[in-house]
Parts: sequence; structure tokens; C-alpha cells
Amino acid sequence: HLAAWLPARAKGAERPLLAVARGKSVEVRDDTGRLLKTFAHASTVEGVAFDPKGKRVFAAHYGGLSVWFIHAKFDSVRPLLWKGSHLAVAVHPAGEAVVSAMQENALHGWTLPAAGNLRMAGYPAKPLSMAFSRSGRWLASSGADAIVLWPFFGGGPAGKAPKELAQLPGRLVTRVAFHPVDDIVACGYDDGTAVLAELDGERLLPICGPKAGLGPVSALAFSPDGTALAIGGESGAMAVIDLAAKG
Repeated sequence: HLAAWLPARAKGAERPLLAVARGKSVEVRDDTGRLLKTFAHASTVEGVAFDPKGKRVFAAHYGGLSVWFIHAKFDSVRPLLWKGSHLAVAVHPAGEAVVSAMQENALHGWTLPAAGNLRMAGYPAKPLSMAFSRSGRWLASSGADAIVLWPFFGGGPAGKAPKELAQLPGRLVTRVAFHPVDDIVACGYDDGTAVLAELDGERLLPICGPKAGLGPVSALAFSPDGTALAIGGESGAMAVIDLAAKG
């Protein structure tokens, strides 16, 4: 993402915050648009994300990630280094790890605060979309013909194989999003298809197909309470799906 939103409901967050990548800089603003901080980098910022409490912002760029403390009196960066181009970033909901998507069709992660390295490879395409489950046990990612889920428990993901959900041969998952309440993950494909999948793999619910006219799915987000799913496509079209239980 080139922008990240932290709602006021985030644990420890005093008010909503917005982080926006502008070239080699990241701007942090409050909900009135007031500029709070500007963080400069040596190369173009490709992705930004807040930590769960809104105390830090992570910026992905060539050579790794930069970690900034938003409310620090004096700005100093903590670098997380790994050679290559880092294109997107996702933060564990408990702040225990951070993961970046790389140009080399792989994910690279760091444990926090120790900064131990985690490597997740084997993708046929760039895994540009990532999302942690609400518990932090699973990381969902795009970049294959199925949702690729890495375990962040039992010593994983190091030395652990991922599991796959919602496989559609010949298609490519382009976006993923975890439900904020239930163990459900949504995904969109390069042909405009979107589905909901249960983590246990028992049920798969189609949401829309190629004839919906979205084009490749480029945006996917649940409402904070999980009762709606917004889907956007490269065609410029979007849809909002009502997931609320009816009588």
C-alpha cells in the first residue's frame, strides 16, 4: 500500500492516523489532515503500514524496511535490512513480526523486537497482497493460484510449509483480506472472481465472477465489524457486498 489508515479504535491509538508515501518520503497526518511527521528515505517508498498501537510506521523500499516512532521527540530510524526491492509491508497484530513482499517472488520477514530473519518463498508471481488473521496465527498472501497461508505459530513460518485455500487453476490471486471477527479469508483473482474461504478449508463461498466487470481485483477490504466486503477492480468498478445475516 502507498497509504495506511489507523482507526481510532486501534488499541493505544489516541486518534485516527494516515500515513502516505510520497516518493522517497512518508507523511503522517491526523484525521484533520494536519501534518504530524515527515520521514525521509534514500529510495522510493513502495509500501507503508502502522503497528497495531499506532506508535510506529514501517516503510518498505529498496534494501529493506525503515521503522519510525511517530511520537518520538527526535526522529531516528531503525533499519531492517535485506538486499532487494521491498514492495509492500504487513505487521503482525500483536507486533511480533513484520513481513515484506519482494521483487523476487518471495516474502521476507523479521521477528520483533529481535529482528530475526524469516524467508517465505516458492511463489510463481509477486505476492503483493498480504494480511494477518485477527489472532496473528496465519499470514495470507497472493501470488499463486490459491491463497497461500503461512503459520505464525508452533515455531513457524521457519521450516514450515504453507497451506493453500481456494485454488483455481489457471488464475492468480491478486488480493487477500482477513475477516476482522471470524476465521474467514477473502481473496480476489486476476479474472475478477472473488470468494470467501474458511480457514479450516471446509467451505468456499463465491462472491462474484468474471462477468461482474471488475477486471483483475485490485482492492479488497472488510468493514470493521465484518458485515460488508468492498471489492475494487482494475476496470475502475467496485462493489460492496452485504454479509450481514438476514433474519
